[in-house]
Amino acid sequence: MGTPVAYLLDEKGRIAKPVAVGARDVPELAAHAAGHHSRLQTERPMSESRIEREGLKAGTPAPPFELPTLRGETASLAQQRGRRVLLVFSDPDCGPCEKVLPELARLHRERRSDALEIIMVSRGELEENRRKAEAFGIDFPVVLQSGWKLSKKYGIFATPIAFLINEEGVIERDVARGPSEILSLAEPALSAEGRVPIA
Repeated sequence: MGTPVAYLLDEKGRIAKPVAVGARDVPELAAHAAGHHSRLQTERPMSESRIEREGLKAGTPAPPFELPTLRGETASLAQQRGRRVLLVFSDPDCGPCEKVLPELARLHRERRSDALEIIMVSRGELEENRRKAEAFGIDFPVVLQSGWKLSKKYGIFATPIAFLINEEGVIERDVARGPSEILSLAEPALSAEGRVPIA
């Protein structure tokens, strides 16, 4: 499922609460486990939240962005109009990201295509992300979001996840979660004949 996620276990090792996903829900679950119920009681239940948390669906226009890259430039979705984009959300502290990012870097080197660009959206500090990108051999653009700001627009608070966006800026497939799903989306997209139809 990516990170951050958390389960609350009871004294017998059984799951006591549904899984918490994201930067808001994990601290709430921790507060609940610690007995700090007063803050939680003032908030709406998740079922009443209007914030999308399962990812934007195929056929939805991809939210635009303009963010700084690790090289001090600016990258935007608008710059890629006419090309498909594999938009990958990552985090330098995310364990599962360390499994998928080297594979994406390899695929990008081996199957580089003018028809598709990989863009990684990361969180955290600039230097930490630079070290990770260098360690993984990433030569596609890496942009930095502030907190979960862009993740919120795409309706999911987890990493690693990815969206495939078509030439017109529309999401082609539902969100891919975790290394296996992301690679299953990336490999055909980067192949010469890899047209992935809208689900």
